[in-house]
Amino acid sequence: AGPSPRASAWLAPLIPATQSIPNLLANLPATPLAGSGFWGWDRIQDYAVPLTSFFLKTGAFIFGGGLVIIPLLETAVVNDFQWMTRSQFIDGVALGELTPGPVVITAAFVGYKVAGALGALVATVAIFTPSFLFIMFASPFLLRLRQNPWVKSFLKGVLPAALGAIAAAAIPLAAAALIQPTLPRTVVAIAVGLAALVALIRFRRPTWQLVPAGAIVGLVVGSVV
Repeated sequence: AGPSPRASAWLAPLIPATQSIPNLLANLPATPLAGSGFWGWDRIQDYAVPLTSFFLKTGAFIFGGGLVIIPLLETAVVNDFQWMTRSQFIDGVALGELTPGPVVITAAFVGYKVAGALGALVATVAIFTPSFLFIMFASPFLLRLRQNPWVKSFLKGVLPAALGAIAAAAIPLAAAALIQPTLPRTVVAIAVGLAALVALIRFRRPTWQLVPAGAIVGLVVGSVV
């Protein structure tokens, strides 16, 4: 059976863009952003420990969803370690939004940028390890912990703090994404951002539809403006 009429209506605008994917893939570099080989053998020896240590700590602070680790990732990989630029980090977050585990999968992007495919593997395993261990060993106590008044008070304090941290990271990232080299591109970027915001809040559209739509607009604008 084919897709439903509703699904076809949403997928139809994406068909022209998918026709250009082979050309885009053909123009992609065969090496990771770090400049080493695809597997990153020449860099993983130097970066395996830093990647593991950082993403183990980051994974331990995932609370209520991957968005809360954006501030940790952005501060560390852009400012502290200088593994990538803010623009590259935004690209990684955008790519992560196309996956089931949006921001957490961004760890693979960071790992690949630093040390190729092996770096991506190390970063991904490390960031999931704390959650895996917590579920494996603490799950028998979770129901009782949820009813504990101390835990309830803890959660009431953590949620606003997490929201503030997300906002603190979102503001500079938004500025980097919206402020473009030319005024026409800046106007288009702001328009795309507002349209995506309306689509998310008013029409409840998933990000897997919005991110490709924004990419299509970027391709069109980049070839015209």
